[in-house]
Amino acid sequence: MSRKFASLFAAIAIAAAAIAPASAEQRVRTIHVTVSYADLDLTRVEGVKTLSTRLNRAADRVCGSSRGGVSLTINRAIEACRTKAISSAVEAINAPLLTALHEGRSGSRIAGL
Repeated sequence: MSRKFASLFAAIAIAAAAIAPASAEQRVRTIHVTVSYADLDLTRVEGVKTLSTRLNRAADRVCGSSRGGVSLTINRAIEACRTKAISSAVEAINAPLLTALHEGRSGSRIAGL
């Protein structure tokens, strides 16, 4: 794999905008996080599992976590952010095993990893 870093991008609507009145201007910001995988063999399940964990942790940092007492609106925004961020990273990495596992996933976390 010639690329050794994945970029995790996410456009995040500020949480306050999600609960603000409809007339309020929604602000969106893009956050970029670099996730290294230079030490991983992405042709092996173990390497893909490790990268999946790294991508999910990066998505937690960028998008937040829906664990805990958040409203349904904020939970949906977090999950949409996670889905977009992880999907974009998987596409950029372009590793067949990672892509196959990602496409067979349920929810925003790669299934079984």
